[in-house]
Parts: sequence; structure tokens; C-alpha cells
Amino acid sequence: MNIQNEKENLVPKISDKLSVNQAGEVATLLHPQSGHIFVINAVAQRIIELCDGHRTVSEIVRAISDEFAVPNEANVIQDIDQFFTKASQKGLIAWN
Repeated sequence: MNIQNEKENLVPKISDKLSVNQAGEVATLLHPQSGHIFVINAVAQRIIELCDGHRTVSEIVRAISDEFAVPNEANVIQDIDQFFTKASQKGLIAWN
């Protein structure tokens, strides 16, 4: 899937039922409908925070690249594409 062409203008939003919890340096996501708990790193937590239903995928890519000082945006695009694919499959995000 090519995020540049297919998703760049889409607007992801986290599921209303998703609960994000911070415990020290580790964050967890609880999806109460499925009962699944996901342990996520700081980058994934920031992506989730940016999925507010207002920012496009392109804006999220730029924010992550800037905030985590990633010199090669292509790496961020690939990682975010994988994240969104998995998060969509698990019902963690929806697309506007």
C-alpha cells in the first residue's frame, strides 16, 4: 500500500471506546469491545494522540518526523503505513 497516494489526505480518528493509559515510560491501549490490551512505544502513543479526526495522514507523518527528528521521512511513511494498517484491522482507528 502506498501511503503517499492512497491515504495521505485521509483523516484517522481513534476509536471512541479506546482507552489510552500511561504507566511510566510504557503506554497501553485498551479496546474494551475486544478485551485486547496493546503495549505501545512513545512513537505509537504520539501517533494515536495525533489521530484526532482533524489531522491528515500527511500532517501526522510531518509531525512525527519533526518531533522525533527522523531525517528520512520515507522511513516514517513506511512505519506509519504499517501502524495504520494494523490499527485499522484491530478496530483501533476509523477513517474520515
